Amino acid sequence: MSLYKPWIEVAKLRISIMQWVTVAMGYLLARPDPFHAVTLLHLLIGTFCVSAGAGMLNNWWEPHSDALMDRTKNRPIPTQQLRPGAVLTVGLIASLLGSGYLWVFCNPLTGIVAFLTVLTYILVYTPLKKIHWLNTYAGGIPGALPAIGGWAAATQNISHGAWALFLILFFWQIPHFLSLAWIYRDDYALANIKMLPNCDPSGRKTRLHMAFTMGCLGISLLIPVYIHLMSAIYLVFAMIFYLYFLKQVFVFLNDATIQTAKKAFRASIFFLPLLFIAILADILVFH
Repeated sequence: MSLYKPWIEVAKLRISIMQWVTVAMGYLLARPDPFHAVTLLHLLIGTFCVSAGAGMLNNWWEPHSDALMDRTKNRPIPTQQLRPGAVLTVGLIASLLGSGYLWVFCNPLTGIVAFLTVLTYILVYTPLKKIHWLNTYAGGIPGALPAIGGWAAATQNISHGAWALFLILFFWQIPHFLSLAWIYRDDYALANIKMLPNCDPSGRKTRLHMAFTMGCLGISLLIPVYIHLMSAIYLVFAMIFYLYFLKQVFVFLNDATIQTAKKAFRASIFFLPLLFIAILADILVFH
């Protein structure tokens, strides 16, 4: 086994890639003038450190829960590939170093947003998973904050455009994670993690929350046009991608099975990069 593979796993590389997409969205949507490619590079480097550090701290916090679930039992700490103390140390260093890097090479506001992202992820979302299913909503905050960090890196402020993007990403995450939690609800129950699907045997509440947040996502997608941040090009493509996502969620709402949940989850994964493409297309045409 590669020496680096366990570290890559605890760093949650896939989440780091998603964070790259969201900070880049925030930076580009702010339309910095002039555009500084070096600042964007610094933003991506610092964000990667922060995201990787947060992933390590999350792995350090939850080894007992991870060991009880099939989907996580082979992670490096439960299988003793890595020592918890080492993961904690590297996670703290990466989180603090990344936040400091963003403070110095972007601006202090960006560093502060990054640090708050780690704090809410580790000290709010992670422990709340053992207490209440509202942890999904709490987790949506650190999941959407990087977009605000990207905006701050471009403008040195947080304006209404940043919050518009925050809302889109926040409401996207709820059906994304609820569909995933439905797929693994038995696993979560074994580990006593309070996700809505395993606290809702009938599935009624899960359906209601998915329907409500999909509606909120649709409204949020209109806000950038309403505040004159984006044009009709963005709106047309965003609505096409949204309707595909919505269709898969409605299939799940009508017949809540693991298979329909997987389709809704896959649609949510495709939605975010496609939305990013719509934003890029709009920026390239009108910037």
